[in-house]
Amino acid sequence: MKKINQKKILITSGDPHGVGVEIILKTLTPTDFPYFLIIGSKNIYDQYQQILNIDKPIHILKDISSEFDPQKLNILEIPYDHEIHPGILSPYAGGHAINCLDASIDLIKKDFSKILITAPVNKEAIAKSIPHFIGHTEYLADHFQIPKVTMLMASHKFNVALVTTHHPLSEVSNLLSIENISTTIFHANQFLLSQGINKPSIAVCGLNPHAGEGGKIGHEESDLIIPAINKTKSLGINAQGPFPADGLFAQIHENPYDIYIAMYHDQGLIPFKVLSFHNGVNITLGLPFHRISVDHGTAFNIAGKGIANTNSLKEAMHRARIIMQNI
Repeated sequence: MKKINQKKILITSGDPHGVGVEIILKTLTPTDFPYFLIIGSKNIYDQYQQILNIDKPIHILKDISSEFDPQKLNILEIPYDHEIHPGILSPYAGGHAINCLDASIDLIKKDFSKILITAPVNKEAIAKSIPHFIGHTEYLADHFQIPKVTMLMASHKFNVALVTTHHPLSEVSNLLSIENISTTIFHANQFLLSQGINKPSIAVCGLNPHAGEGGKIGHEESDLIIPAINKTKSLGINAQGPFPADGLFAQIHENPYDIYIAMYHDQGLIPFKVLSFHNGVNITLGLPFHRISVDHGTAFNIAGKGIANTNSLKEAMHRARIIMQNI
């Protein structure tokens, strides 16, 4: 064993009653052990190893000055003294999930890591102790005092960035602005450039049916979306639209763009999950570090049954390893 002498990729364990720990245990192999540091509780991992009949060696670190064992699954210990009950909503489990996330934030602020993979949390469970919790994306933005971050869902088939995220549909129109829309387009363009795509093609959705139909079905397109597109075009960004979302997404296979900009959560997430569910990742753009998440939730209905799909976590780990080689 040796002291930690290089930065690691952090993985938070998510809600202990969801599928987070299961997919981590099933995915990480001995070749992965030297590169990843799990934020979680040995008690939880021991219970899941017994439930799932998995036997992987675990090494506990009390803090980042502790010795690191590259031949074992290294866990930065966040104590959890409760018995786990997979699939059951629990304020204790929600509290542990947020404690793991807070610990990862602390490590990033101390420059211990620049890459964070997050396992899924249950918002309702966390809301028992943090009533105004909306989601990972907003929580991280708040803690790093970033006024506008972008939620990107990425896969080999389809990339979509969201202007607004976890908000009631009734609030979306009031949350849109030229600044928010143009920043989302800018973040999307920067991400694609970092992936080696020159002059990325970007398609921007309208908000209303038929993209407003010239003002007959709403004015957000003319008042906000078109000015935002023009603003980014003046910066040399290849943004086009606004397009009616239904027709745009119907032509994904025939006339694909490198990335799509959706005005609200379900407008972008429905086509993404149709095309890429279990094979995509959730990436937060605009933070001072790289945050990648699986594209699914806690899946309480199958938690603890050993059948959770690991493809999204594998993709997140793959992308994290690539990023690590380039920073």
